[in-house]
Amino acid sequence: MEGHAENESEDWDTIGKMVLRDAVLNNQIYDINQLETFEVPNVYLAYKQSQSLIDFIVAKKGKKAIQEIFHQLGKESDKSSNIDEVLKSVLNWDLAELHEHWTIYLKKEFFPMITIEPEPEDTFKPLIKGSVYDSDRGAVYSPSGGMMAFLSNRKLSHRRVDNIYLAKPDTGKILKCLTKKFSGKKYEYIVDDGNPLSWSPDGDYIAFIGRKEVGHAVFLIDIRNKKIFKEFDVEPSRVSSPSFSPQGGDIVFTGYLNGQSDLFLLNIKTGSVRQITYDQYIDETPVYNSDGSAIYYSSERNNHFKIFRIDLNNLQNQVQITDGKWDDQSPFVCMDDKLLLYSSDRNSIFNLYCRDLVNNTATRLTNTIGGYFSPVYVPDEKQILFNGFHNSQFRLYNMDFPDLETLQKNEESPEIMQVGVARESASGDELIKGEKVKFKLFPDILQGGIGYISTGIFITQSTIAFSDMFNDHQLFFTSYTFNRQQSYLFQYAYMKKRTDYFFDFYNLRSYEFGFDESIEKTEFGTAIGLRYPWNRYKRIDLGFNFFKRKYTNEERFVINNPEFFEDRNVIQLELSYISDKTRFGYFGPLSGYRSNITIQQSFGITDSYASFTNFFIDFRKYLQIGDRSLLAGRFSFASSYGDQREIFFIGGAGTIIANPFGTIRGFDVGEIAGPSTLTLNLELRFPLIDIIRFAPGIILGGIRGKFFVDSGFANIEDVNLIADIEGSRLLNHDKILNISSIGAGFTWSLGWINLNFDFARVTDFEKFYGNTIFQFWIGKEF
Repeated sequence: MEGHAENESEDWDTIGKMVLRDAVLNNQIYDINQLETFEVPNVYLAYKQSQSLIDFIVAKKGKKAIQEIFHQLGKESDKSSNIDEVLKSVLNWDLAELHEHWTIYLKKEFFPMITIEPEPEDTFKPLIKGSVYDSDRGAVYSPSGGMMAFLSNRKLSHRRVDNIYLAKPDTGKILKCLTKKFSGKKYEYIVDDGNPLSWSPDGDYIAFIGRKEVGHAVFLIDIRNKKIFKEFDVEPSRVSSPSFSPQGGDIVFTGYLNGQSDLFLLNIKTGSVRQITYDQYIDETPVYNSDGSAIYYSSERNNHFKIFRIDLNNLQNQVQITDGKWDDQSPFVCMDDKLLLYSSDRNSIFNLYCRDLVNNTATRLTNTIGGYFSPVYVPDEKQILFNGFHNSQFRLYNMDFPDLETLQKNEESPEIMQVGVARESASGDELIKGEKVKFKLFPDILQGGIGYISTGIFITQSTIAFSDMFNDHQLFFTSYTFNRQQSYLFQYAYMKKRTDYFFDFYNLRSYEFGFDESIEKTEFGTAIGLRYPWNRYKRIDLGFNFFKRKYTNEERFVINNPEFFEDRNVIQLELSYISDKTRFGYFGPLSGYRSNITIQQSFGITDSYASFTNFFIDFRKYLQIGDRSLLAGRFSFASSYGDQREIFFIGGAGTIIANPFGTIRGFDVGEIAGPSTLTLNLELRFPLIDIIRFAPGIILGGIRGKFFVDSGFANIEDVNLIADIEGSRLLNHDKILNISSIGAGFTWSLGWINLNFDFARVTDFEKFYGNTIFQFWIGKEF
């Protein structure tokens, strides 16, 4: 049950409270049933709701109630482990009643705040209009005025990824997108931590951080021609918050080096990087003062972020600007270094504050029930540009700079403190000195799965894995059952270096023809392999296998091509090239592609050893055509050559272990076969029913629709495979056989299990044959 660990640690921060409060006030609380799988658009909100639910149970019934719920749910043999029965016996509420009492509890906590604190849009209007899915943040103002840049996940070409936009703040008109063609090519994504953008003093370039396949880079993009002007690969990891110096020659940013979060200076001319803070504290969101002699930034001290200033001419001179048991973040210096704007949660909600650096007084500028962040002063307009959170979205707002003397809430702060730099922690090797970690394995993976296809065949899979603390070593055991045939795989993986090494032992059993208990195939053997990742998206797998292959014919079939079903030893070399750039939504693949090209070569060193060459291609493409809709395509090809070539089967619904190459709905599993097969699948997937509420706690949802076209080909020109002497389908055909179907269906997601309902018509694309065929199967879509 999610949220239990957070309840034990009392882990509620201001951001978590803000997200939960916003969901309650805007009626966006997920039903408790949805928290079981977390298949929701806002996973962070689901975690916070789970934590709140545990808090509520503890507050009303005590911690022992949570323990008793876990205890009863853990009784595998106890039929009373139904969740409603367990909750009723422990809490005296069933699931629906628990949901009702919990939501009333949340409303009582947050609804009274509406009369005290206004929501952002009660006071300010968003500068840029957008859909409910858009998130705008990180705005910066152009040095020449009249234009701003910001980061947004607005949909472009049916994709939602962060891009940099230029807009007119007075009208809200978006002028252009600067980075549309770079995402996934120059970098994986733009880092949005802290203050993600900075505008050069001459107005020509915008600096941002891009996450690359290995590490991070600082990018400068030319706003006129939308081209990358310069790119600097930097050594620190988790780099964020670039900020130009007033002279434009340097960029300060934050990053991790030797396990510490510090500030670094990048010289644009030479590309050199200099570290300027050396301490164990987390440093964030740096920004220069007006003449470039000092940098203001936020740093975590005693579990709270405070604003500091460091003198670039004397790095030992650090000055703490703010104090108190709350967080002060995102500083911005203005008015000739006399005023400091920042965001603070001193009243348990992030609001904007202004500190007079001359008189050492702090004034709250805003009052909201949401949250305000990252203030930027716009001198030409005498306004403040900032981010606001409302209705599960970040939006951009502005406000006139107020007359500080007329504001009533002045809060005196302690005297400014001088703080020295902790030089003793400059070396990461000096941070921790202790005993060498002893080798020990811990449970890492424990999971199971189930599948079903329309011919009445169940597929079950169980997996357990153990690994050490650093995941350098892993022991992996899996078993799966295919129509009562049990298979096992044991694997040891050595993953300490970039190249991973694998050692396998396995006993695999399946049915070779039609999956109707015709011919049983058993492969018992061992394998060694290695995996080398070229980059984040591409890798090469190389394996060497030795196994015994045995066929068992239950005398229901006449073997017309015995060379396909001879018992043999197999020595096989396997090479795979794999590429994966798939982007996932909460329901599955959403955009991108996957490909797998594999070649297998066996060596017939004696008559008892098989000799064949197998070639496989599996290519899948996902084209996003809406926020949650997509066009999915799959091309699968399998071919075998040689004296003991193999055969491959196509036909049937679902993508399963025993039928990886041939999903053709409207046909039986393995209906046609040959030494060469090709399948084409095209699906339009879209949301059908998100949620229907019948009563509190009783919902129906997670249903997605689809239209599909399947087509398969098998080369059987010189193959007379098997004739069923009992008179079922014959595979006696000439040349190339084609089967195709068109249909529709829907998928009902029940957490880790997907129920699929498909309705197909057999066709040759000129006319239809037979009646509509219904097929039900359990499993994930390709």
